[in-house]
Amino acid sequence: MKKQIKKALAILCTASFGICLITGCSSSLPKNDSAASETTAQDSNNPTAASTQNNNTNEPRPKISIMLPLFYSEAPAAGNELEQKIMDFTGVEVEFIFTPSSTYNEKVNLMITSNDVPNAIGILDPKASAYVNAAQAGMFWGLNDYMDKTEYLKNNYDEQTLKNASINGELYGLPRGRPLTRDGIIYRKDWAESLGLTIEQPVTVDKIYELIKAFATQDPDGNGVNDTYGVLVGVTETGSISGDMMEILDVAHGGGNGWVEENGQLIPVFMTEPHKKTLAFMKRLYDEGLMNTDFATVQSSQFYELLDKEKTGLYFQTLTDAHERLDTVVSQVQSRTPELQNMEAADAKMEIFDTIYQIQAENGELRACTQSGFNGVFAFSKTSNQTEEDLLF
Repeated sequence: MKKQIKKALAILCTASFGICLITGCSSSLPKNDSAASETTAQDSNNPTAASTQNNNTNEPRPKISIMLPLFYSEAPAAGNELEQKIMDFTGVEVEFIFTPSSTYNEKVNLMITSNDVPNAIGILDPKASAYVNAAQAGMFWGLNDYMDKTEYLKNNYDEQTLKNASINGELYGLPRGRPLTRDGIIYRKDWAESLGLTIEQPVTVDKIYELIKAFATQDPDGNGVNDTYGVLVGVTETGSISGDMMEILDVAHGGGNGWVEENGQLIPVFMTEPHKKTLAFMKRLYDEGLMNTDFATVQSSQFYELLDKEKTGLYFQTLTDAHERLDTVVSQVQSRTPELQNMEAADAKMEIFDTIYQIQAENGELRACTQSGFNGVFAFSKTSNQTEEDLLF
């Protein structure tokens, strides 16, 4: 039984890490304006598709299906190298069911309502009521009893992350792990240098304001036109400010990370004085024209289009953006900057962009906005995996 458990959960974890690379963490995937469509990554007519037999035996490979969000306009090519490595490593034929991120949650809710779910399904919001209710009603397998039975899982999940991903103490999905602290500020280092600004960490909120104001008012791109934003702000699919900007500023102003404990009670941060300071800071940026006034309508795709057009020199976001995105800007800057033209793109990027990850509060404390330690979970349907043997195989 232990061998079976180890094999099955290693398969699921390997798929989880591989899916991150396929969907959310690669800047090399194709991006174009064609409409995204739901597709699967397996194509029996593709000669490069993975073999359906195990490498070392003549037995057919077991099959699993995994549904996950697609953050690009096209799905990865069938039989791509990453898929092949996942299947070769696990000895399992995996059907990746890609669904556009813009409609993903709707599709998940529909599947839950109809109880028609693949073997594994990516849940972007494991606190959403539809998923929570379904899990507690018994639609998905509880995993608490299996997490300590393999070294692989014990070594790759910390206790806090598992606790954060649980529902009333029960884990119903394998978390897609992320660092607890990963958000900050990405800014144009070349613009700052051209304006004679030196950024040393840690920075204060006042220093952030100074940098934003300079980018908005001092012609940092040197084109003689007042056409740049100090900070670019957008919204997520749920309407919240993108890049955890508000949360970062709340913490920088001395506030809690979503919640704060006062006199033994949990108080939402929006009811605290530090959040009022964050709102005043945002209002100041808006009133002084230092941010884009149409921020409430700027969705993710438009956000990066504006970045590519070099309309801003600073934005709040996951710091991995600094190496996963921004290639278009780097290419444009290299094409007109002789001293950068002979550099590798990665080296040129470090000359053009930099990050701010340490913010000092008024009392001198270094503070950081933390997250849950995961980005969604992979849940396993009891309909598609009817028995424990089906779950573990």
